[in-house]
Amino acid sequence: NDVPELTLKDQAVNAINLMDEFKVSHLPVVEHGRYLGLVSQEELEVLEPSKNGMLCHGHDLMDIHVTMNQHILEVLKLAAEHHLTIIPVVTDGVYEGSITLTDLIDAFAKSQAASELGSIIVLVMNDIDYSMQQIAGIIEGNDAKILSASLTSLPGSREVEVTLKINKEDISGIVQTFNRYDYEVKALFQRAADSTDLRSRYDEFMKYLNM
Repeated sequence: NDVPELTLKDQAVNAINLMDEFKVSHLPVVEHGRYLGLVSQEELEVLEPSKNGMLCHGHDLMDIHVTMNQHILEVLKLAAEHHLTIIPVVTDGVYEGSITLTDLIDAFAKSQAASELGSIIVLVMNDIDYSMQQIAGIIEGNDAKILSASLTSLPGSREVEVTLKINKEDISGIVQTFNRYDYEVKALFQRAADSTDLRSRYDEFMKYLNM
């Protein structure tokens, strides 16, 4: 991607100028390809008046990042919790690049996670164990319906990730049934009447883009 990287020897004022240019409030700090952490514009402005403050002097970096295989909804949650404008992607300490809010919202919209009310269940299983007929039977047996489903192969393994959008907010019975059939429930995302629901997170990201 086009998100610039900083090093510990970069001056704070130059880092702030880069943030202004790329319209972000965070940038990754990388040395020799290794990810060191994330720095925010708010923290850099403490050093800015000196005009020669460097990142290596008295600066705490945020150890926040995601991996290549992390689910989009987990990335959304991390970004919302920490009010991030970019999310670094790291593999075994090596910096791979950063996800921008535009990238994140595009992926979020394509997943159709915010298009209908309900809940989302993410299952992980071996590819030979995948049976949509059985999965649908479990959900329909709990008086619910699948609104959308997607299947993703996990790189470097024979596992697949199944993301299901369910037209029901209370999915405790469905989860119990999946557990009874030895399904691995990787993640749950349930719509709730508070600020942590997915639609609120989506709206929050849109506000960031309009800043």
